Amino acid sequence: MSPLFDAGAFEALSQDLGPEDMQEALTEFFRDARETAAALQADVTDRKRAKRQAHSIKGSASNFGFAELSRVARELELMAETASPDPLAEGVAKLQAALEATQAFAQANLVGVKA
Repeated sequence: MSPLFDAGAFEALSQDLGPEDMQEALTEFFRDARETAAALQADVTDRKRAKRQAHSIKGSASNFGFAELSRVARELELMAETASPDPLAEGVAKLQAALEATQAFAQANLVGVKA
């Protein structure tokens, strides 16, 4: 496993939800996060929206134990308060890359993760 993944948080949530609900929650998380990241990439001028969406991804990623994705989302959340469109676009691109890496990690290492 990766040091950027909190297996304890993942296991705790998995035990609370059970295997079927955990699989559904993971699938839904990745689908929603991909949609959110794509929407943010399409419009990086709405800083309040970027902050809200980054906050949402940060919290969900943390709940699943995806520590690196949560960290990158937190950076975007903080930067969204004052960043101009170009740096904000770079932050969104970092979020997208972290999301893709997290999903690849999850599919390779966690049971029941769908694309």
